[in-house]
Amino acid sequence: MTMKQRIAGSLAARHRAGLAMLAAAGLLALSACATPPAHDAPPAPAPRPPLPSPHVVFAPAKGQSQAQQERDRYECFQWAIIKTGFDPSRPRNPPAGAYEEDRLASRLLHFRRAMTACLTGRNYRVE
Repeated sequence: MTMKQRIAGSLAARHRAGLAMLAAAGLLALSACATPPAHDAPPAPAPRPPLPSPHVVFAPAKGQSQAQQERDRYECFQWAIIKTGFDPSRPRNPPAGAYEEDRLASRLLHFRRAMTACLTGRNYRVE
């Protein structure tokens, strides 16, 4: 082997070692940039239950006619509005936050209780 060949072989070996070190340094640098996954992330909030319905299902307990049932439903609806100060038939904006949604749900439940009380007092079975 000539001197030129030895020098060329030595340079090639150094070149390969330098490339390997450069690649290792690059991987090390890139791994330092990676963000570890967050283990303390809070769980996603549970979905909120749907708002209660203001509608009350009832059946006559004393054989009331269809006309009497319609009249009693109307009168109890009006009475429940007066007692609760809430009219579920009026258009309203959707609740903007959890507080407003809870408040609307509470008002709907109070309205349903008032309707139930009125219809029960008029001899209906309320479901």
